[in-house]
Amino acid sequence: MKRILAIALSAACIAAGFVMREKNIGHRMPHADEAEQATTASELIDTGVYKYNPNGPHGPTLYYWTAETLGAPTGEAQISDFRKTLAPIAAAILLLLILTGRYLGRTAAWAGAACLAMSAFFQIYSGYFVHEIIFATLVYALALAAWQFACSPNVWLALLAGILLGLSQATKETAVISYAAMAGSFAVCAALEPRIRENLKWIFFSRAAPKLLLCVFAGAAAAFVLLYSSFGSNWAGVADAVKSYCHFFGKAGSEQHASGALFYIKLLFIQKSGGAYFGEIAISALAIFGFLAACLFRKKSPWQCTFAIYAFLNAVFAVAALSLITYKTPWLLLSPFVFICAVAGFGAARMVLQKNVWICLAAAALLGVLAWRQFALASNASVRFDSDPRNPYIYSHTVRDFGNLISRVNAAAKFSQYESDIPVAFITENSPWPAPFMLRQYRNAGFWSGGEIPENIEVFDVVVCDAPLAAAVGKKLDPQKYETELYGLRKNLLLTAYIKKDIFDKIISEEK
Repeated sequence: MKRILAIALSAACIAAGFVMREKNIGHRMPHADEAEQATTASELIDTGVYKYNPNGPHGPTLYYWTAETLGAPTGEAQISDFRKTLAPIAAAILLLLILTGRYLGRTAAWAGAACLAMSAFFQIYSGYFVHEIIFATLVYALALAAWQFACSPNVWLALLAGILLGLSQATKETAVISYAAMAGSFAVCAALEPRIRENLKWIFFSRAAPKLLLCVFAGAAAAFVLLYSSFGSNWAGVADAVKSYCHFFGKAGSEQHASGALFYIKLLFIQKSGGAYFGEIAISALAIFGFLAACLFRKKSPWQCTFAIYAFLNAVFAVAALSLITYKTPWLLLSPFVFICAVAGFGAARMVLQKNVWICLAAAALLGVLAWRQFALASNASVRFDSDPRNPYIYSHTVRDFGNLISRVNAAAKFSQYESDIPVAFITENSPWPAPFMLRQYRNAGFWSGGEIPENIEVFDVVVCDAPLAAAVGKKLDPQKYETELYGLRKNLLLTAYIKKDIFDKIISEEK
């Protein structure tokens, strides 16, 4: 009865998490990265052409997935339409956590899925049109396949692990961090559990080793080559995939996106930002409890406890590696956080599945308090402050005021003599994204960067520039012909919009 009740409550938490996820998808402003990814996916969908760029966005899986799930054409698709294509992946990662019941127990697995669904990481990044949710799902699936392979090695599991290894690398080049974390976790578990140790010796040193390792390699190579070669249409993409590590190693040391060593730790626990609290302290506390319980009771239930240790160490090693890298963004925590949730579910199950009814009731009450606290923290991040710079879960995010600028350009097109061919100039020193995606319906919208200013600037009905170029652009425009307004793009980044007076006057008249 206790298990049934625990699973029912977990299912309620999963449903609540999806509700907040849907609110975030529908309301949050498009991030620059989302707009760039959507543009690449649109090109593949509309033209059938995709070539991997070793100096640009990450691997091909996101774009091919979107091509299969969104459909064509994409001309009128909004960023929310692209975000919705990730819903099956979001469901899949929760299902994988539930299937972890094979290793942690059914109650623990459902509780782990509930923890993930109630986290801000899931609610935001499972609907964020970037690679993260696909990557996290593939890495966790690989960890499960590798564990099962270590428990009962055979060629089919070797092949499956290889395919998942290749797919995860074809999603994000940072997969090497996850592989290293997995290897370190296996090393510790092999030291703790004799059967794992003996199986790993057999995999690497027995007569079957060449066949097993060949299966892993074949599966990984097949996924890697098929995706990076664009299914045979761009063989240079395979070499570019290897070259990309020069770009990403350089990017890892970039001071432009540097944050302190405790950046990820604060996200995993709690922090106050702009008067509001954010964090995952309830889930992280349960995970630490689950890890300690696994260490203390390993002899009583060695397989469940050893897997809990394996999952926890996967998270610890990955977070430690990410913390040492100069380049930091919050979405990089999604993959290790899935492992944290699995161990948190194990901790929650250990609390409630007690024979003493009073201890069980006390544990259930404590879990209720933690769930309520987690709901409040996640709601701040995914709903209340979804596009607010105070939110530490979003990074260099588009502010809501930018939507007002897009609305203003749309209104200007209505009154321009050129209508949908209205000439619009974005002149910025900083990245103008997501503007190119949000204004893609205007064929005469142009974008200049690096301080370049077009010579024929006065032919444009709307001219937008960022703060570093505002003075230079202002000198080239006749103040008698343009009205000016200020809008936000990102935190501490203002845009000045120049709109021809006759068009501006008509817009204001209609608003009145």
